[in-house]
Amino acid sequence: MRRLLLLSLFTLVCISCQTGTMHDLSSTYATQAVDELQKGNSGLAVELFAKALELEPQSIAHRYNLGLALYTNEQYGQALTVLNESLALYPHQSRFFLLKAKVLSEVGEQVEALQVYRKLFDIDPGSYELQALVMQQALKWGYTEEAQALALRLLDIHQQEEKALEVLAQIHGPESWYAKILLFLKPETSATSP
Repeated sequence: MRRLLLLSLFTLVCISCQTGTMHDLSSTYATQAVDELQKGNSGLAVELFAKALELEPQSIAHRYNLGLALYTNEQYGQALTVLNESLALYPHQSRFFLLKAKVLSEVGEQVEALQVYRKLFDIDPGSYELQALVMQQALKWGYTEEAQALALRLLDIHQQEEKALEVLAQIHGPESWYAKILLFLKPETSATSP
């Protein structure tokens, strides 16, 4: 019995040491990858983050950073693959949604990007600045219904009101009540030179 207990203890210690070593090595790869990414070496950063993720496949940080490095290295297809796998494992991680939407925007998939942003806003309804940016981008892309929906949402919760009114005034024209409210909030002052 004593031998069995010692053997079990020895096995646990060995496993613990191996796990600690793998974590240390993974952290080293990740640190090097961050350094390379900051230096602009996104290709090398991709390789290092991939090694770190291989050693710690459940690491949310390694998954996100690998996706970010792939995006930075303009490997959009691979970035989407990593992000889709990550969202399947961690469906409530808003940063995966944000990065996926950015990648989709970059490859010209605006409709899909807007759908991903909607999911993100459901998870993180307090991201008002981002909602305002997406609202403005949707208007630039020509998706006025999406822009209007976001603008009305922001007005409804009294956040980013000026930006929301600007978008609504652009959609509905200079004679709309949105434009008039905007003029009231932001009167144009005429500067006269002496």
